[in-house]
Parts: sequence; structure tokens; C-alpha cells
Amino acid sequence: MPVTWAGHRFAAMGTTVHLVVDGPVGLTTWAEEKIERLESLWSRFRADSDVSRCNAAGGSATTVAGETIEVLERALHLWAETDARFDPTVLRSLEAYGYDETFERVRERPADSGCSRLVIRPPGRHPLELVVALDPTTTQPTPGCSAIVIDSTRRTVLLPDGVGLDLGGVGKGYAADIVSRDLIARGAVGACISMGGDVRCAGVGPVGGGWDIEIEDPFDPQRTLFTSHLTDSAIVTSTRLFRRWLHGGRWQHHLIDPSTGAPADRRVAAVIVADREAWRAEGWAKAAFVSGPIEGVELLDRGGLAGWIVDDDGVVVASAVAAAEARDEVA
Repeated sequence: MPVTWAGHRFAAMGTTVHLVVDGPVGLTTWAEEKIERLESLWSRFRADSDVSRCNAAGGSATTVAGETIEVLERALHLWAETDARFDPTVLRSLEAYGYDETFERVRERPADSGCSRLVIRPPGRHPLELVVALDPTTTQPTPGCSAIVIDSTRRTVLLPDGVGLDLGGVGKGYAADIVSRDLIARGAVGACISMGGDVRCAGVGPVGGGWDIEIEDPFDPQRTLFTSHLTDSAIVTSTRLFRRWLHGGRWQHHLIDPSTGAPADRRVAAVIVADREAWRAEGWAKAAFVSGPIEGVELLDRGGLAGWIVDDDGVVVASAVAAAEARDEVA
């Protein structure tokens, strides 16, 4: 059977989406339209999205689409499964630290004045640039999900007054899961979707029936950290080194520690996690990130996940599952 791979790139969900599909003509167009629809439901930057309407409802129930119920149920499951180290109720913290518009607009803002710049060179090979604030922003722990009410029968969501959702990575991951699954259902032999650090593969790939995915070194995008072979599964990367901005006189990033409500500061540069579903890998990667190198690996071991934590010195620590898989490959 001839290979009919088609590639397609487009902007969506705050990143670049790259689709590669082996299947009937028109599937990449359908996939783009599907991802755009999901973004219209889940983006906190669109006033008419399901998420924005829930955030603005002031403690009243909001009717939403079925896909929104599905992704929120998964987000709440992750919150419970990770002991609240993954938390979708980080919106107010993100806004307090300056991420109150799309990242493109936040990044274009002029740098804050009145701060001192300090370049720190740790023992490893990677220089870290920090900005020391004269008056740093202070917040409080995120509210958590215990009081959120989801009615899947009526398709309604009720957020307590003052609680704000940001689906972020888990939304991207679940979108990749949905689209890859539906591409196969629509006749594709194989499909691979890359969405800004999230990769989801389905069906038959070009390399031994699967896909060889190169994972970038978070400190040097031109360097491959390692290659992962995927078959109908996902691998995701969460890092603070790309989506960062100056606010309040210091560098901030989007990975909020729910226990403090501030950007996580645990000497972690990136976390990579592999799992069957991208949405679950996303949640556990963020939970491990905010936990730090030691507790993060312990958390991944508890979840039975293959994961790798890259610390600020460039040292990579693998979970027990990832280490066992590496030993099996060598053997």
C-alpha cells in the first residue's frame, strides 16, 4: 500500500500545530477546523468561550459543550490524582504575575524598570539569567477544585465566585488526543500531532509501525536530549524556559505552584512525561515540575509513569519506569 503522508502546520492554542497524516485527502483540513473549534471552547482569551463564561459567571451554573465537560472532568481527576499538585484553578495567579493576555501580547510589553539584573552561572554548563525584584508580587495558594460542580447530564459547570480556570496544557493535550483518535476513525492509517511540546501519535507510524520523536534539550533547542519511540501514545514537555516574561521586576513563567500561587521555583528546568494519553501526561508533568527534582521523580514513580526531570544544572533524572525501559532497550 503506498504511503500518502500529508503534512500541515498552522497556529492554534497559543502555539504552532504540526500535523502529519497518512490517509484520505482533506483530513488535515478537518483536523485544523476541529482544533480551532476546541480552542474556541477552552481559550481564556476569548470572551465567548465556555471557559471564559464559566470564569465570569460569579458562582452560577454555566451550560457548556460536551467536550468542555470531558476536559474539565479530566482536569479534576488529575487534581485529585496528583494531590492537587496539578491545579486548573491557577487563573488568578497567572493574571497577578502578568499573564493576563495572550502570550504574544505579554511578551511584547516593555520590560519593567527599577530592577537589578543578575546573571547566575551554576556549576553546570547552563547560565541562568534572573531578575531580582525590588518589590516582588505576592499571591496566595490557588483555591483548588473541591468546590467545583460538574453536571454531565445537564452539561453545566459551576465555579465558586472568585475561582478562575486555565486549562492550558491539559486542554492542548486533550485536543491532541481527540483529534488523533478521530483521524483514525475517519480513515487515517496513521497520524501524529505536535502541539508546542505535546506529541500524540495514533495508528501505524513510518518507523517500525511507530514514531521516533526527538525530545529537545530545554537549554539548547538545536540539541536532541533523547529519542522516544511512540506507538499509539503521547510524550509531553513542560518547561519554564520558553513561556516566560518580565513582570514586577523579575522573570516569571506560567508553571504555577498551587501551594504558593507563584511561579514554581524548585530548580527544575523541564519535565518530560510519556503516557497513553497526552492530557494525563500533561497533568503529571506539571505536578512533577512544581514538586522539584526529588519529590517530582517520587511522584512519577507513584503514578507509574515514564518521566524525566531536567534540573537547572542540566542533570536528567529518570523515573523508575523510564529507567527500566532504557535498560530493556540496551539489553
